Amino acid sequence: MPRFTTRTSLIVIVLIGTTVGALMWWRLRAPRPLVDTRALTTAEMWSCAQHPEVRRFEPGLCPVCGRPLELVEAPAGSGPP
Repeated sequence: MPRFTTRTSLIVIVLIGTTVGALMWWRLRAPRPLVDTRALTTAEMWSCAQHPEVRRFEPGLCPVCGRPLELVEAPAGSGPP
C-alpha cells in the first residue's frame, strides 16, 4: 500500500481548501436585493438615512452600513383607500 508523502499531503490539503473556498465564494457572491420585493401596499416604510435605496417593511438595521432604519413618511394620498 503506497504511503502519502508530506508533499502529496500538502497538495491534497491545498486542493481541498481551494475547492471549499471557491464553493463558499460562489455561494456568497450572489447579490441580495436591497429593496424588499413584496408588494408596496403597506403605509409603513423604513429606510436608511445614508442609503435611501435601502427600503424595508419593518424596522431593523441597514444591510450596507448597520445603522438603524428610520420610518419614512408616506406622501399624502399614497395609502390604501
